[in-house]
Amino acid sequence: MAVAGGALTACALITQQDATTALGHAVGAGTPGGTAALSECIYDQGSLIVGVKADGKALYDKSNASARAKGATEVPGVGDSAFEAGIGDDHATLEFLKGTTLVSILLGTDHAPAVAIALAKAAASKM
Repeated sequence: MAVAGGALTACALITQQDATTALGHAVGAGTPGGTAALSECIYDQGSLIVGVKADGKALYDKSNASARAKGATEVPGVGDSAFEAGIGDDHATLEFLKGTTLVSILLGTDHAPAVAIALAKAAASKM
């Protein structure tokens, strides 16, 4: 789940199996990306995008405040704090914070809000 130096990667946090379950069909291996500061993993040509930022508390706080001002919904039971924004039945954006690690999940699939919450809970349980 970790890489050299102990940094958690997005593709290790949400695995190919997790993505396949979430999207309801085989997705193949995730495409890793991002930078040293932000790990990303893209599944199924962008149907699922996961981001992990290890020192992300300040960014989460800013993002949460902005999203909540625009009507984002708090998601209890995921990490230390979580919210969903941009919700529609076929797309969802969910961010959560566990410790100082920020995880973002962008998802485009049927029943996306419920699926995003399930993915976030699975990811948080691995941290």
